[in-house]
Amino acid sequence: MSGNVRHAIWSRCALLFALLCVAGPAQAINCRIWVGSLQFGTYIPLSPTPQDVFGLMIVRCVGQPGTFEITIGAGQSGNQLARAMANGTGGTLVYNIFRDAARVQIWGDGVPPTFTVTGTRTRRGRPSWYLYPMYGRVFANQAPQPGIYVDDPLLTILF
Repeated sequence: MSGNVRHAIWSRCALLFALLCVAGPAQAINCRIWVGSLQFGTYIPLSPTPQDVFGLMIVRCVGQPGTFEITIGAGQSGNQLARAMANGTGGTLVYNIFRDAARVQIWGDGVPPTFTVTGTRTRRGRPSWYLYPMYGRVFANQAPQPGIYVDDPLLTILF
């Protein structure tokens, strides 16, 4: 090997080493979600109108630019199309969570007819914050037993 070739290889290795030391490791996108509970209040049995509420989800992402997707699981009912809160003694109250104010697009895992919510982080450096409204509805004409009704659908953020 000639001296010029050795010098060229050594120079490239030294440059690569210097870039690795100076640049540091790349950090992929990393996101967290915060969600308050949807508080429906007191439901009036056999009410002819649905009971609607509004909630907010906050997403904070750091690291490199990238995309994320938010899904909401079925909860106790096991059915994203008809989520149900339970009172612990066999009573249920059917409700759902939507991603639109018209309460048409069910927020689920993306398997039709449900939808997910997606976002894109376009910058590096400082954290990026995103706000997503959540629209809840307890459906009309139900006759639940008296009690406190709860559900625990799993929210997942994929990035």
